Amino acid sequence: MAASARWIDKEGEPLSCKDKLSTLEENLAEVLEIALEALEDAAVMGADTDAARQVFIDEIASLRPRFANTASNGAES
Repeated sequence: MAASARWIDKEGEPLSCKDKLSTLEENLAEVLEIALEALEDAAVMGADTDAARQVFIDEIASLRPRFANTASNGAES
């Protein structure tokens, strides 16, 4: 998926600012690296990796920005 289609604004339009796209992609890479390390830790400790992955997915899905009004950020969906 192209970065411009991956990152959209509140109206559903693709972001086009190269600096914003770069920052978002860098942040995603960092999150994925940490998640992979945590998944590998879970595996080494004998946890079921599918179950651990689902915990990560559930927790990430529940995240909301601390600084923003949730109603204006699509939190009601």
